[in-house]
Amino acid sequence: MLQKILLTLLTIAFIILGYSFHNLREINGNLMLRMEQLESILKNQVAECKQLNEGLYLSSSKDKYGKTPVDVLDEYLQAERQRDYWLMYQLTQVPDDISYEQFIHEMKRDNSFVEHYDIEDFLLYSKDRATVFLSYKIRIDNKVTSFDWEPWSCIKENGIWKIRWLPRQ
Repeated sequence: MLQKILLTLLTIAFIILGYSFHNLREINGNLMLRMEQLESILKNQVAECKQLNEGLYLSSSKDKYGKTPVDVLDEYLQAERQRDYWLMYQLTQVPDDISYEQFIHEMKRDNSFVEHYDIEDFLLYSKDRATVFLSYKIRIDNKVTSFDWEPWSCIKENGIWKIRWLPRQ
């Protein structure tokens, strides 16, 4: 008789456990589905926030002409490759004691030539100070030297981004 009671109790326990296990599997499946949905929502919100943040970063880095430090450095390097001294002068934060003629004299003394460059990235330190990272190959006489992620300083002067005089210092 005791065996029958124990067998009955075990049977009832297994039925309850089996039912509970089935319910737990169903609950677990529902929780996993909900977690996947929440993860998807979270990924979308993070992507949206990142996009907004990048937009704010780019818009706050523009000068009164809509140019970023990257734009100005690119324009400067193109002018340097074409030996357009006037444009280089306009894009550089030239000290007050350096005249345009002195600037041209300094640039003509420079016997280097940028053969190739890639603008890698930039950091905005404040509304009027940034660093642009540049990888480039420069030829001096017959020797080619490569620079990777070289920092070039930019400063906003009267609302306009310019390359700092001696930008790599």
